Amino acid sequence: MKEFEYVVDENRFVCQIDPTIDGVRITGCRGTGTRLSLPEQVFRGEEMYVVREIGKKAFLGNRGLRSVEIPVSVRTIGDWAFAQCEQLEGVSGLARDVIFGNGVFMGSNHLEHIIIEETHIDDLSILLGTTIYKMPSEDLLRDSERGTTHWYQKWDQRLLSFLQEEDVEGYTDLVLCGEEDIQRSEPEYVSDKRRRKAGLCLCRLKWNCLLESEVEKIYRQYLLEHTKGSESEEAWEYMIQEHGDDLEYYRLFAKVGCVREDNIDAMIQDLGGEHAEAKSYLMQYKQEQFGTKDVFDQFLL
Repeated sequence: MKEFEYVVDENRFVCQIDPTIDGVRITGCRGTGTRLSLPEQVFRGEEMYVVREIGKKAFLGNRGLRSVEIPVSVRTIGDWAFAQCEQLEGVSGLARDVIFGNGVFMGSNHLEHIIIEETHIDDLSILLGTTIYKMPSEDLLRDSERGTTHWYQKWDQRLLSFLQEEDVEGYTDLVLCGEEDIQRSEPEYVSDKRRRKAGLCLCRLKWNCLLESEVEKIYRQYLLEHTKGSESEEAWEYMIQEHGDDLEYYRLFAKVGCVREDNIDAMIQDLGGEHAEAKSYLMQYKQEQFGTKDVFDQFLL
């Protein structure tokens, strides 16, 4: 099929007219835009065609791409269409029945949300984003039951299985396959895995649509076992690394019970001078919850 270019703003979308899909397939893009809005319709001469598909590897390796809006007319997104888009943070506008190929977002490890139809970020969009690199469970992305009660249950079952998995599991295989950086030790691998588990627990507790109470208790317990002052502190390390001064997560962390009288001073010290808002919040929390009004506390800020 002959390709042609369709220009939108400063971007040139490479297109193919394909009668078998009753419209156009976008196979690539030539441009430097970091935030793309794909066209729903394209014109070839006087003829108008509806965009129905994003082709295989269409945006593969586009390292500058940060967000993309995909029209609801798109029915299929081909294999590896947005793979290795290292800065991609969000995808929006997708039709509920869109079909994803294999590895569509493989290696796009900054992806935060995938919005299906809705124009705002919600529980489903966040949890879909986590299936790409934090779980990972790409089959949940391709699942036709996305957003149903059964889908949320499957998401939680996948996380529960991940929590039960031995932290060292997978390290030997990665090394033998040559996929693991030889500079990375087994303890570092284990810590990274615990941080990922903690991050998923935090995410699900924050975006808790249809979360069953017994499952919620398990997530809370994992965080409690890995907070500051525990034998391993990866939940607290994850908080600092990934959420910086995002006070919503600090409030959640405190609500779970991870911020205690015996560890809050160490937490404040860990925040140093880089996270002033979070540090201020913990100082205030300390005074309100534990009745501490030391006049010298102000100097910790």
